[in-house]
Amino acid sequence: MALKNTLRGGLATVALLVALSTLGGCATAPEPDTAMTIKAGDPLEAAAADLLAGRFETAQAGLAEATARRPTDAARQTLLGMAFQMQAPHDPEALELAMVGYDTALSFQPAAYWPALFGGQAALERGRPMDAMDYFARAVLADPSSPQALEGLAAAAYSAGDAGLAREASLRAATLDPSSTGAWRIAALSAAALGDREEAEAALWSYGTAGGTDAGQLARRTDMLVLTSAAEQDYYEMSDYEMAQPEPSLSQVSIDVAIVLSQNTHRDRVGLNLLDGLRLQYGAQRQRFTTNPPGPDNSETQTTLSQAINIPELTWNLNLFNRFGQYYQVVARPSLTAYQGETSEFFIGRSLQIGVRGIESGQIEQVDIGIELKVTPIEIDGDRIVARIETGRSFVTTDPAGTFAEALSTFRQSVAATAEIRFGETLVLSGLSESVRDATGSKVPVAGSVPVVGSLFNERSTTERRDAVLILVTPSKPVSFGSEPWARPEAVARLVSLWDKVVDPSTNGSDVVARLSRVRMFSRMQQGDAPLMWGGPGQQAGEAVRDLLNWPE
Repeated sequence: MALKNTLRGGLATVALLVALSTLGGCATAPEPDTAMTIKAGDPLEAAAADLLAGRFETAQAGLAEATARRPTDAARQTLLGMAFQMQAPHDPEALELAMVGYDTALSFQPAAYWPALFGGQAALERGRPMDAMDYFARAVLADPSSPQALEGLAAAAYSAGDAGLAREASLRAATLDPSSTGAWRIAALSAAALGDREEAEAALWSYGTAGGTDAGQLARRTDMLVLTSAAEQDYYEMSDYEMAQPEPSLSQVSIDVAIVLSQNTHRDRVGLNLLDGLRLQYGAQRQRFTTNPPGPDNSETQTTLSQAINIPELTWNLNLFNRFGQYYQVVARPSLTAYQGETSEFFIGRSLQIGVRGIESGQIEQVDIGIELKVTPIEIDGDRIVARIETGRSFVTTDPAGTFAEALSTFRQSVAATAEIRFGETLVLSGLSESVRDATGSKVPVAGSVPVVGSLFNERSTTERRDAVLILVTPSKPVSFGSEPWARPEAVARLVSLWDKVVDPSTNGSDVVARLSRVRMFSRMQQGDAPLMWGGPGQQAGEAVRDLLNWPE
């Protein structure tokens, strides 16, 4: 069943996640928000509690399992993305995984506020302001009264060179939250970039009044921007023709595949049964010899009888209390463009060379370990496609491989299917949720029930394995980028056209839209000019979790 979504807005691509540093430099991870009542007995809320308490790895494991069981739940996808993003300062690999969670959440709930907000911050700090503009525009459309979303949109627009949009968004954010130093800072910088010294000075004064600590340095920066603004007097009228993106060919298609794999194995062993390893062997030997020497009636009989009880060598594992756990997770997002009737292939990973011996010769076998994707569009008709999709994931395991001298054990999960999908819809190509519990016991009657000593005569072993696999497929028209450096993403263009209806109904809508329709390109932004002051998931985790899980205030 196809689940309708808007996976990407305009030029938004698969964004990678972002470290929890400000745009201008490194920063330490913020303290988690733990002021919250936790509901007991709920695994999902227990994982959320771990997230708020700063136990990110534990929270990640719990949220990954909960998300795999209900993959279409945007709240769970968002929480999983937050868990990865809050680990980003210590684990750079977590950045990409977090963005997959946000993108997946937006695919199932396009109007979701939190994944759009945190995804925008991620893209901005990752150095992708155009993608950040798209994310923040979605957040503003979801909650027009959010000063954080408007400030983020302003910061992204400023970093992308769209000073006009940066000014409007920052002024609106400052109106909603006059104490926002970040909004006033961007308002001053964007006004200076547009050559408006009077407005820049007014915003600079408001910045100092709101508590800005570097007003003097910011004043020197705005003066420089005003003085050099004459060098950028080119205006571009964004007509409908210019804003339209090139229509991609209907003979090709882009396929996004999300692979979510979670495996959890827990093994507990308690006690030891000494009698399990005890073996007694009883042996008896009987010999009889009869001798008849020459003589009239002489006879001699000799009988030898021997008996023995042997105890062979005993081997016991004296680890009476043993707990073993194994956790494995894969979140991959390959994307591929394919031409109708032709197969496109994608593989990323490692190729292992293994020697195979023969009777008189040997050869080298190549084993591919990683993620692969094959797409063959069969039919492309307007807004739908019929395609054969093959995708798989493999990795090396530590499982024994028989008695071979040279062997390699791998785990492989693959799926191949032919399906009809509409553009922009997500199809669950494959799904699996499996839970296995294997319990064994060995107990000596009476002796195994004695306290303390009974642990030597009562062995209990339990193995639990839970696997969850989900493969999502989303087709779209081939991604193409306009040559105009000022072309705004689709969600941003939609927000601009609805500014007087959604963002600020009291404003002179026609005047704002007219100003924003003329883009003045700005290229003198510097890294650190417009950092986000409201922090990220670490500082807003409490509010986000309350909203996502409907917890009371």
